[in-house]
Amino acid sequence: MPIKKSELEERLSLDAFIKEEVKTPVQEESDTRPFVFLDPNSSYSESFKILRTNLKFTMKLTEPRCLMVTSSLTAEGKTTIVANLAASFAQSGAKVAVVGTDMRIPSLYKQFGVEQEMGLSNYLNHEVELKDIVREYKEEPRLHIIPSGSLPPNSADLLSSDRFLEFVAVLKQKYDLAIFDSPPVNLVSDSIIMGPIMDGVLVVVNKGQSRRKDLKMCLERLRFSNVIGFVVNASTEKAERSSYYYNRNYGYGYGYGHKNQYGSRYYTYGKTPHTASSDAVEPIEANNK
Repeated sequence: MPIKKSELEERLSLDAFIKEEVKTPVQEESDTRPFVFLDPNSSYSESFKILRTNLKFTMKLTEPRCLMVTSSLTAEGKTTIVANLAASFAQSGAKVAVVGTDMRIPSLYKQFGVEQEMGLSNYLNHEVELKDIVREYKEEPRLHIIPSGSLPPNSADLLSSDRFLEFVAVLKQKYDLAIFDSPPVNLVSDSIIMGPIMDGVLVVVNKGQSRRKDLKMCLERLRFSNVIGFVVNASTEKAERSSYYYNRNYGYGYGYGHKNQYGSRYYTYGKTPHTASSDAVEPIEANNK
């Protein structure tokens, strides 16, 4: 059963929450593939197998499901979690679609080395057909990538459209699981719009960076969504360096004055990311029950 929102808030007030801890490795800059493909027998890949198993029980994955993965703020390793979780499910035999729904400062396409120019935004704007935006991953034919596409001026409007609802319904017909990489909840409205139509929402938390008040705000904004739990990222010294590597190379850079130079549009969010402080969350041991 999903954890009730009141229970999550109570656990947060006690510096504790239900979560699965993922330890991410340091990866060579020349190779952008999900590390569960690079070393499927490593302890890092094993942590995603555990997360995958927990999600199977939590979401009752006996029928097609849609899972949104988000975070409260930026630079918490969300996109890295999405890419490796999708890869892990595909390795287990599931047919998986991983969807880039960050149409403001996208980075999912870099994780898989696919083209970004034609994607979800183009489909929602009636510019292309669905078959034109789906990329089959070369190393795993059961894994399909749908990048976010060209940068639109109205991503929130696109995600609240009837065409997006139809898109989600089609994915449920074609795939066992669709995983959506969405923007940080506390910075823009896109994830708040998407959340209620998803079967589950997973919130990524970065140890030493995520703050209790930010997580509470995130939960409040997702109050109409089925938040099923948290993933704690960067839980070791090596993982923290890895998180820095991913954020430095693929991260969002949400912050005042930051400009995204993909295409001709620039996005400014007007809020700087938080760093570790005295009220940073200290997670408890993973609860795998």
